[in-house]
Amino acid sequence: MPFRLRRREPVADGMKRLARAQVRLVLACLTASEGPEPRQVHEARQRLKRLRAALRLLRGSLPQELASRGHAICRTTARSLSASRDAAVVQRTFKRLCESRKVARQVDVPAWERHLADVAHTLTAAVPNVTPTRPVVKPELIADLEAWHEEIARWPIHAGGWRLLAGGFEHTYRAGRRARREAALRWGAAEFHDWRKRVQDRWHHVRILRGMRRPELAQLAETHRRLARLLGRDHDWAMLGDWLNRAAGPEAERAVLKTHLTRAHDAVRRRALKLGARLWSQEPRRMEAEYHALWRAWHRQPYVVRVEPEEPEALPTAESVQSA
Repeated sequence: MPFRLRRREPVADGMKRLARAQVRLVLACLTASEGPEPRQVHEARQRLKRLRAALRLLRGSLPQELASRGHAICRTTARSLSASRDAAVVQRTFKRLCESRKVARQVDVPAWERHLADVAHTLTAAVPNVTPTRPVVKPELIADLEAWHEEIARWPIHAGGWRLLAGGFEHTYRAGRRARREAALRWGAAEFHDWRKRVQDRWHHVRILRGMRRPELAQLAETHRRLARLLGRDHDWAMLGDWLNRAAGPEAERAVLKTHLTRAHDAVRRRALKLGARLWSQEPRRMEAEYHALWRAWHRQPYVVRVEPEEPEALPTAESVQSA
């Protein structure tokens, strides 16, 4: 089903519906007969990001204890899946770096691929029940997700309409503004990664409101998606740099790789900052007031029964995962 609210349902019921649907899809990915494959790991991680964004949208409406529990479950689940995914991402990013003829001429690419594979084995060996290609999900984690799915239906959220969402919507916008400034000022991997998380939250919040069927919302969601992809590529470059520092190999070749990596990395960051300046140019309270006005106008429109296109729940192909 589409990840958006419906006009004719109470907002509290809609948020519960969206959250429970994402938990069900995470469980479907993680309970595959022989453990989740890479495409299922990717899909589960995307659903977990939607869940955390939904929790942040309910900031101030959902009791803090319940929100903290939800974040903890999402965080634990994502960490159990990250080790196997990281190895594939680093290998793919390294191949992208070595597409440059200058790099290919100056370093022994196959040898460095072996060095990075050794790093993957070392890192995953430190995580129980994880291999470089496929994680093994603990039964306790599945039980926690199933219990959380039932708990969401009982969330004590009672505020109606825009009031339920306004606090989280504005707070996330402010957090994204602040994270962008920190990233531009400090130029560090941690700051850009934090900004990426705020961008993803904002992207999912706009998607939740897509039911208002405003053309500008579709464009805004697409721009946030583009920015999230740029910052995802920034994270991939940063992770490759860390693994290159850990890998064995000639120091002269490592220096060549790091030089080309830094050049590509900085180019991605400059593009992201430029795009982010457009998305966070508005004063937060004015932004929230404009969305509130759109919300009121949406609910004043005559009700027309629409057939919503179904969001495919089939898992993505391997090609789509690699391009993400």
